[in-house]
Amino acid sequence: MNDNGIHIRPAEPDDAPELARLIDMAGGGIYEFLLDGLVPGQTAAEMLVPGLAGTSGSFSHRHSGVAEAAGRIVGIVHAYPVDWIKTQDYTGLPVDRLAHMEDFNRVHDWGSYFLSALAVDPAWRRRGIASRLLAWVYERARRGRFDRVTLHVWADNADARQLYAKEGFAEIGRADIPWHERLPHQGEACCSGARSEPGLISGPVTCPASAGRGSARTPRRSCWRSRPRRSRGPDTRPPGFRGRCRIRRAGRLPASGAWAPL
Repeated sequence: MNDNGIHIRPAEPDDAPELARLIDMAGGGIYEFLLDGLVPGQTAAEMLVPGLAGTSGSFSHRHSGVAEAAGRIVGIVHAYPVDWIKTQDYTGLPVDRLAHMEDFNRVHDWGSYFLSALAVDPAWRRRGIASRLLAWVYERARRGRFDRVTLHVWADNADARQLYAKEGFAEIGRADIPWHERLPHQGEACCSGARSEPGLISGPVTCPASAGRGSARTPRRSCWRSRPRRSRGPDTRPPGFRGRCRIRRAGRLPASGAWAPL
């Protein structure tokens, strides 16, 4: 897939260092939080390289696509079936750190295709690269016979939320992630889906700013997805309620150009 000098292709083992750099960027501090200090002298991104260079597991480069321009990688996307998370081996990660992130599992949309990471180098943004990488994911999801794509995004990541809204994702839940100095985010984490087209789901709706109880030091990530919209009636929750957002669903993806696992 080549357009305007930007080539979208499957990742290769040699891409692992750049994949790690951009996946770490996409995480918004998650990898630093989980991996910091576990291997003296290595950064979180450096610790991600071996897994990405390998051929097994959900973190392999085989589940990534890259955008290449002028001989260098300027964007990446990483996605796989969300149910794989249930069988992942977290041996070696501190129990307290895993517990801190536990609420992510509550908002996962099991059975969906999970967009784990999407990142474009700052110097190459606003050129349509992210949308093209998402289209690459949609096609893989379709080939894998998935009917929806989901993702997590920090509520204070306005640019990402705007992109996903444009793609058609809708918020389906929020995860309460306690504040931590290595997770310097405000708001909640949102979970989203994919754009309204026949076949698969694609694109999110922006995650509204958090309000009510709690403080700006209580970050959350949301879970978004898309399916046919359905009215849930008036919001009868009391003022100041904060927690999972009402699920908003969009349509389905088209018969072509959707998502599938790598």
